[in-house]
Amino acid sequence: MTSEKVMNKYFYPAIFTKEKNKYNVKFIDFDDIFTFGDSLEDAYYMAQDALYAMLPEYKNKLPNPTLDYMNIKVKKNEFISMVELDVVEHEKKISSKIVNTTVTMSEWLIKE
Repeated sequence: MTSEKVMNKYFYPAIFTKEKNKYNVKFIDFDDIFTFGDSLEDAYYMAQDALYAMLPEYKNKLPNPTLDYMNIKVKKNEFISMVELDVVEHEKKISSKIVNTTVTMSEWLIKE
């Protein structure tokens, strides 16, 4: 099922699996997005990065996030966490749009 209304911010549930000293991450709503991290913080960062990396492929047809994820059974070494995908903020960061600005500064700063 795809979103009819384009939203700016999504929260997708991901299953984090602790394996030795690493965390593997797979998304409930995306069959083809997997990642991992050396720590929990790193795994979360990599999960967000994986979502941002797939944006061009899923642009304007993102699946609706699973909201009833609390009913999903996970193994003893797994837990579910929501991972934020902020589409607008991401586009701002990667934008190559050039903007003209006027700057006022002290004359001594521009003299040679």
